[in-house]
Amino acid sequence: MPRIVVRIGKAVILIVVVVGALGGALAYAMSRHFNTAPPHADYPKPASDLEAQRQDLGYFRKLIALDRSYEPAARMEAERRIAALESLDKALDHPHFRVALMKILALADNGHTHLDLGNDANSRKLPVRLAVFSDGLYVMRTTDANSAVLGGRVVAIDGKPIDVVMERLAERGSTAQVAIRVHIRECFFHCAKAFIRSQLWHPEKWPDRRKISWGKYFANKIGLDPDAARKLDEMVEHDYKHNL
Repeated sequence: MPRIVVRIGKAVILIVVVVGALGGALAYAMSRHFNTAPPHADYPKPASDLEAQRQDLGYFRKLIALDRSYEPAARMEAERRIAALESLDKALDHPHFRVALMKILALADNGHTHLDLGNDANSRKLPVRLAVFSDGLYVMRTTDANSAVLGGRVVAIDGKPIDVVMERLAERGSTAQVAIRVHIRECFFHCAKAFIRSQLWHPEKWPDRRKISWGKYFANKIGLDPDAARKLDEMVEHDYKHNL
């Protein structure tokens, strides 16, 4: 009897080791496939802002070549825009250059593809902060030197009516909206692309309502008894209500 127990124990350990090794290898392969290391940035010190911008564009081209989100037509358009930026005879200022790169990234139509600006991402570029409401665009925050306009409604920018300006902000055929008002009862974090493809805003696309039992799920996986499964469901429900 003891020998049989020892053999079974060794077999179980071997199975665990093999499964662990296969799982680790699979995780490593997926990581290498979906999280490709960025290309090496080996550029000489630029002699001018224009040369620096062209180096940035060359590296940017290498980066988006790793992104599989682009459809063939979108990738061609991205390359056309990069080439147009490289042909400029004068460097853009930082805000305009960033927006140009953001527009190229938007062609991927992928919520996970974005421009990481590092610690400078939230730096203040303007002395005012604006917000859109149903009756117009208002100044919500200002520096001390511009506090006189706090709470004011923006009716024109550089002499152009605000409606005209908002029309010019249209991107990829979508005109900038005045406001979207949402009353949130429940909020879930999910992949932006999955959300769009699911057409969640169309009730006719919704599946039949059902409740997921994590207790039953793990009971089937690891052999929990019904009482333990029920307690696990209670713990999950409590965590949803009090710890999120």
